[in-house]
Amino acid sequence: MEGVPASVVQNVENLKEVIGQIEGQLSPYFAISRSGLNQKLSPLDDAKLSLLIAYALNTIFYLYLKTQGFNPATHPVKSELDRLKAYIKKFQVLTEGKQEKPTMRVDVPAAGRFISSALAPSGTTDADKDSAGEAGGREEGKAAKRGKEGKG
Repeated sequence: MEGVPASVVQNVENLKEVIGQIEGQLSPYFAISRSGLNQKLSPLDDAKLSLLIAYALNTIFYLYLKTQGFNPATHPVKSELDRLKAYIKKFQVLTEGKQEKPTMRVDVPAAGRFISSALAPSGTTDADKDSAGEAGGREEGKAAKRGKEGKG
């Protein structure tokens, strides 16, 4: 490797060492077949593992495209990663209860107006009810005054 800077050679050697460590840690998983592993896992763990494998493989391919000088943002792998992220969010909602807070709220005064107008007799409006309530209140007040005057 003549002409290659020593720092690059050292980085490559470090990468080989790290890859060897990762292979050593993953070797027990490679010894078991996927169907054998599925029998040992619960359905939720199997789904989690499937999502993890799919996301890891697509991420590695995304990084490969970057190292080869391609723009992965325009490649279909980007949309696949987005799709997997959406499934991971759905999975988290199911398993961990991480649900986004609702963004819509009930407008209580408006709901009250809807209900009162729906319960009002047909042909009357809110303005009619207000004027009728005021007139009725005046009539009751006059009758009470007459009752007091008659007794006195």
